[in-house]
Amino acid sequence: MLSKQVNAMPQKPAVALLSALEKHLSWALERRNEEHVSFPNFVVKFRFYDKADAHQAYTNLLNSGKIAKARLKILNSDYEHFKNNTDDIFWSRRLLNKSSKLTISNASVKVQEAGLEQVGPNLQRHIDRHRLKDYMVDSQRRDEGTRTKVSDDIDAGVLSEDSQDIEPISDNGKQTGVVLIK
Repeated sequence: MLSKQVNAMPQKPAVALLSALEKHLSWALERRNEEHVSFPNFVVKFRFYDKADAHQAYTNLLNSGKIAKARLKILNSDYEHFKNNTDDIFWSRRLLNKSSKLTISNASVKVQEAGLEQVGPNLQRHIDRHRLKDYMVDSQRRDEGTRTKVSDDIDAGVLSEDSQDIEPISDNGKQTGVVLIK
């Protein structure tokens, strides 16, 4: 019965575990002038935030049979010392640091969102102003032909300035032209 359950398990997790172990071994077997395969270095290097997962992965590394026996003895001794004396403090600080980074990141996003909320309406007003200005310039260009015709009619005596058929266009109290009323 147990063999059927084992065979029924998907193969992907074993492959993922193997590739993770291979990465861990590659890092552990690098030649350096000083020992770098401590548990805290391992956790930081491979970005573990789950205590149980980190301990399991480090134990798998130590039990892989690929590390020299003399070195393995030192690593196991250091690991046991760490677990007995520093483990809880290390994880408290690690999770606090992660929480602080997450809080800072969230605060940064909130500041950006607030900035966008303020900029959005101002930017829209700015865009609207430019669109209106462009529209006015275009309208003025189109209307120049009509204004010229009205001005010519006034000059020819067809229309008088007091005629009910024209209306002055003013800008801040200054007359800028006339429009023919139909």
